[in-house]
Amino acid sequence: MPRRLQPEKQLELDSLYGVVAVITEWYDDLASGDLRGQWTAVMRRAYEDRDLRGMRMAYNDLVEMTKAADIEQRRDLDARLRARANTSVALLHNKTAQRVERIRTRGKITSEEQYYLVREYVEFSHATPEMEAEAQQLFKMLHDFEARFAAQAKRRGGSPGSKPADP
Repeated sequence: MPRRLQPEKQLELDSLYGVVAVITEWYDDLASGDLRGQWTAVMRRAYEDRDLRGMRMAYNDLVEMTKAADIEQRRDLDARLRARANTSVALLHNKTAQRVERIRTRGKITSEEQYYLVREYVEFSHATPEMEAEAQQLFKMLHDFEARFAAQAKRRGGSPGSKPADP
């Protein structure tokens, strides 16, 4: 049975899903064979289950994954986002960069969602020379979060070397 969300949380879920639905449809159009339609179906289920936490993580990952697209693919996605989600690829990437900057300024990753956001951001941008100092700080923050996560798991009886699971 789907969770009941507070109105502001439902509004956030609806907003995230509006963007995620466009990106997953775009990815599905790029896929071939049995993979076609998989992204859209998974995200639709998460939306119907009102999985806000999962939708946040998927949104962050999907936005970062769009950076790997070639120019024609990005133009296609941008047109779809403008037409159906009232946003653009540039705005999505700017929002991600702003969120990562707030986390970097704070100096600490405090949730799994932030962990994956920062990890994806760093993986796609650490090779940029002008971002070397920022990337080193973010790598340290990722390591610190993993260490805290492992210590918590050990206290709970989990594996001491565990880290957040890949989505």
